[in-house]
Amino acid sequence: MVMAKSVKEHHPHAITAVCIVEEKVPMQARRFKHFDHIVLAKDLGHPDFYRHMFKYQLNEGVWSLKPRMLQYVLRTFPEDSKFVYLDTDTKVYGPFHEVITLLDQSPIVLTPHITHPSVKDELQLGMAGLYNSGFVALKRSGESNRFLHWWAGRLNRFCYLDVKQGIFGDQKWLDHAPVFFDVHILKHPGYNVAVWNSYYRRIHRTNNGKILVNGQPLRFYHFSRFGKMDYQKIHKNIYPDPSHPIYHLIDQYSRDLTEHGFNPSHKLPCSYDCYRSGEPIDLRARLAYRNHPERFALIQNPYTMSNRTFLGHEENPPRKRKGISAVKRKLVGRKRN
Repeated sequence: MVMAKSVKEHHPHAITAVCIVEEKVPMQARRFKHFDHIVLAKDLGHPDFYRHMFKYQLNEGVWSLKPRMLQYVLRTFPEDSKFVYLDTDTKVYGPFHEVITLLDQSPIVLTPHITHPSVKDELQLGMAGLYNSGFVALKRSGESNRFLHWWAGRLNRFCYLDVKQGIFGDQKWLDHAPVFFDVHILKHPGYNVAVWNSYYRRIHRTNNGKILVNGQPLRFYHFSRFGKMDYQKIHKNIYPDPSHPIYHLIDQYSRDLTEHGFNPSHKLPCSYDCYRSGEPIDLRARLAYRNHPERFALIQNPYTMSNRTFLGHEENPPRKRKGISAVKRKLVGRKRN
């Protein structure tokens, strides 16, 4: 809601389309005036939605839907030619003039996590991915269609958070995108400002109140994991002055969230955290379903089942081989006698 409202402030004629990963649209979302179009994740057009979602942990499943959301809006709004995907934990602070202009020449625009060399950051972000998937801009074209088809295909099978296997959800795959497709890498310091690059992107306020980042206008800040990370503490090493404008941005964002009903202590369950019966889904059940697809191939909708469906075989293990071997030895001994 904060993201959509901020978009409207700087792009009042833009259409804000929101995908909600729930079985029903909450009434609060229906009534929110800055949501122009709402679609449920199950209605994006995935051919096997419930089986797809069940094999993933919730955050992985949500990430996997990003390219399908972009494909959906391309189909749903045929008269529009330029599209921007934003993660919901972002806030827009200025118009995206640079992106709109870039899309006249390039079909795809991505933003890198960092734009300055740093061994520590290069190692860490090398595992997470070079580009942040919280922002993707597209122009309607055959190239962008091919990119979305490729990305959706990869996430349909491999959107796991498994760094050891070189997979970081939806994001790590984007490392290959500039090689396979015509991608412009946007290095403007005002886009996708976040904790992972705040050390290099110096924020200051001008005399007329404008927020600049390395001398360029702030376009949007990505408040990743806000409420789970201590933003004040993280920035103290960079900006020791408590009156620095970064703290105003943090405080204002916190107030914005509160205004729209956010409370980090209230953890509401998602529709896809539980079976239809209300039973919470055991992670081991998801893993069993994921690792043994042939065993559960006949189940059309795993959410209509229970943990026992997927873990029952573990509750009744077969007889130990020690006993079977003893019987065999006894029979062999009789034959020899």
